[in-house]
Amino acid sequence: MSVTTNDNQTLETDRGSRPQIAVYGIMSDEVVAYLRNVAMTGPRSVLVRDPHDWLDDEQGSVVVVLVDSDADIGVIRSLVAAYPEVAVVGALINSDRVVAERVFRAGAMTVIDLSDPPEESATSLSSAVSGYVRFPARFATSIRKTKLAVDGLALAEEEINWLRLLGSGASASDIARESHHSLRTMQRRLAALFERMGAVGTTDAVAIAYESGYL
Repeated sequence: MSVTTNDNQTLETDRGSRPQIAVYGIMSDEVVAYLRNVAMTGPRSVLVRDPHDWLDDEQGSVVVVLVDSDADIGVIRSLVAAYPEVAVVGALINSDRVVAERVFRAGAMTVIDLSDPPEESATSLSSAVSGYVRFPARFATSIRKTKLAVDGLALAEEEINWLRLLGSGASASDIARESHHSLRTMQRRLAALFERMGAVGTTDAVAIAYESGYL
């Protein structure tokens, strides 16, 4: 696995596969060092100056946006709108549950936290490439759901079935196959469902469905 810089200078040793993940944002020495460690066990990644250009030129499946300001959350929102079948991941430079919630509200598939061990982030990114949603549990459990998010929630039978499958451990790939959707379409529809529910990730969405009496 490897991370490649904007000028295609490889930071790790494996040049044998096309990058699956683009990473965008301000790259401090500490962030680059962290990404190097993530790349030791995670998917091949490339650091890009413009994720839109990369997505237009490549067939990548995941874009990671380093989140350090409101502008970065705006980038996530624009990527989700322009490329609904691409999994957008927010990478929190500073661990903050409120920022994590805002990243999800912007439409991100999931988040990683750069204060976590690199191995955990590598696992989360590998899951994103494979269609799984892996969200840091401390954020999902610490964000209190409002009464409005639970009361008055209307879910279609198909959506209830998706949530039931997620609660039983199914991945987005599993649900896509059962629902006869492409993986990327399924990821987009789940992200839209989570946003409508006011849910911060899979764990939160399933919990809201239980509290609302759907599961």
